[in-house]
Amino acid sequence: MAPSPSFDIHGPSTPVSPVILSVPHGGRDYPLALRAALRVPVEALLPLEDRHVDTLALQALGGETMLVQRRARAWIDLNRAENERDPHIDGGADRRSLGLQSAKVRGGIGLIPRRIASAGEIWRRKLDGEEVMARIAQDHRPYHAALAAALSAARARFGVAVLLDVHSMPSLASGTQIVLGDRFSRSAGGRFVHRLEAEVYAAGLSCAINTPYAGGIS
Repeated sequence: MAPSPSFDIHGPSTPVSPVILSVPHGGRDYPLALRAALRVPVEALLPLEDRHVDTLALQALGGETMLVQRRARAWIDLNRAENERDPHIDGGADRRSLGLQSAKVRGGIGLIPRRIASAGEIWRRKLDGEEVMARIAQDHRPYHAALAAALSAARARFGVAVLLDVHSMPSLASGTQIVLGDRFSRSAGGRFVHRLEAEVYAAGLSCAINTPYAGGIS
C-alpha cells in the first residue's frame, strides 16, 4: 500500500479556477526521525517555517485549488530542486554529478536545510543518501506531481494557469506588508503582478515587488 501523501489538497481536486495556490513551507509536522537526528532543540527550527501561513491562505481561499505541505521545511524543502543537495550533510550528494552549487545550497539551505542563522548547524550527523532519496520519493515528488497536474488541468480548461506560491516573512524595517516576487519578470507576466499590486493597495496595505524577496522560477 502506498503511503498517504504528506500534503493536503483544499478546494476542488479538479480546478474550477485558473489560479492554483501552493503553500510549501507552512508544514509543522516534525517526524521522529528528524527529531532524533537534530543537534538543536526542535524549537530552533521555527525560523525555517512560514508559520501559520496555511491558516491565512485558507481564510482567503475562494473556489481555487490549493496544496498545503504538512511536513516541516527542515525535513525537505519543496522549493528546492532535487539536485540542490548539500554534500556537507547529504551522504548521497555527488559534487561532480550535481554540478555548480546554487547560492542557497552554499548557504546551507538546500533541499535538506543544513543550518540556520540563529542556531548554526542543525544536524548531529550526516544523512545517508538513502534517507534523502526516501524523502524525495515520498514527499518532494508527490507534491510536485500533484501541483503539476493541477496546473495542467487548469491550463487545459482555461487556456492559462496562474500559480501563487504563498509564503510569510519576518517583519521588514520598511514596514512593507506584502511582497510580490516574480523573479524580475521571469516567472510571471507583468499584467498579473500589477493586478495583484492594485488589489494590495485597494485593501489599504503596503506593497513591494521583488524586494527583499524575488521568489523563484517554477
